[in-house]
Amino acid sequence: MPWDDTARREHSRECPRYPSDLTDREWALIASMLPPAKPGGRPRT
Repeated sequence: MPWDDTARREHSRECPRYPSDLTDREWALIASMLPPAKPGGRPRT
């Protein structure tokens, strides 16, 4: 599939894809409220 203007518009990530998506600014507000990671398992990214 060639990347034409229509395909670029359809697959653009300029706006949130889901209503629950947060912006970086919103994440910065709630980051301190998240509990620390539990030991074991994969590290958070």
